[in-house]
Amino acid sequence: MNDIPVNEVGRRLREIRAWRGLSLETAAGLAGFSFGYLGRLERGEQTLTNRRTLEALAQALRVAPSEFTGRPWEVPDGLGADVYAGVVAVEEALDICELGDDPGTPVREWALIHADLLQLEHFRGTGDYQAIGRQAPALLMELHTLYVRSPERRRPILTGMIGCYFAVMVMAKHLGVRGLPLLAAKDAQTCAEELDSPEWRGAAMWMRGNVTGSLSRQRQYSRAVGLADELTGSLDNQRVLQAYGMLHLSASLAAAVQSDRSTAETQLDEAAAVAGRMHEDVGEFARMWFGRINVGIWRASIGLELGDGPKAIEAVQGLDV
Repeated sequence: MNDIPVNEVGRRLREIRAWRGLSLETAAGLAGFSFGYLGRLERGEQTLTNRRTLEALAQALRVAPSEFTGRPWEVPDGLGADVYAGVVAVEEALDICELGDDPGTPVREWALIHADLLQLEHFRGTGDYQAIGRQAPALLMELHTLYVRSPERRRPILTGMIGCYFAVMVMAKHLGVRGLPLLAAKDAQTCAEELDSPEWRGAAMWMRGNVTGSLSRQRQYSRAVGLADELTGSLDNQRVLQAYGMLHLSASLAAAVQSDRSTAETQLDEAAAVAGRMHEDVGEFARMWFGRINVGIWRASIGLELGDGPKAIEAVQGLDV
């Protein structure tokens, strides 16, 4: 967050507060800050350095946190119309697709669908939101049709759906589209439950916390810890181990945003212990990249959230980030 211009954040704060018709003192009280502190933020004399402050302001002014930061939703010139056309197509697909209902879409050979799923995973990794919006809606329609018509192939179909929903969640979050990430997250969890797969249940819960955690850090924490507890009996599976570790990182971040250092560090330490049981430094399951290196990155980020400043960066020293 430190690369966001201080004066830009202050300008947006003033604009939104005026739009809500709130005085400086009233807005500060709703956010739990002194009006002097909020005044310094608005004048650009104070830096906005952590999620806790950002989310408290957003809740007080009843807007998304993205309203203050202005990034990363600045789509490059020439892509805006196409990207947001993709968002509309995704919304339409989510509205039509219900697990167990046949949307009547023509379907291709499975090899072609599988190749597109791999390509969609690549688009998610590179942040090509235009390509995700172009490809994900049709894939979701095909997969839901196949789910009904080809019951013998339901496991790969369900994992393919989860991959589509993950891509949609990432796209919607980074374009600042409210509501859509939560819808996609819930659909991904429905597919994971249908799979009856502990690793995919864990991955879906982690992704839900990742894209919707700012709505309630308390819920993010309780959901992550609750499901992690359910997974403890399956930790001999390396994929479950990765999902379990990411849930503890999610819980750590949720605790840190609530200024609970002790709990945040306890959750980080559990994730580090789990990473020590991995066969490799970076796991590849569900593109979560859990492992020793990722724990170090999260430890640095959470240290910054807790106000440790440059000292937090020590967590990644010596790691091949």
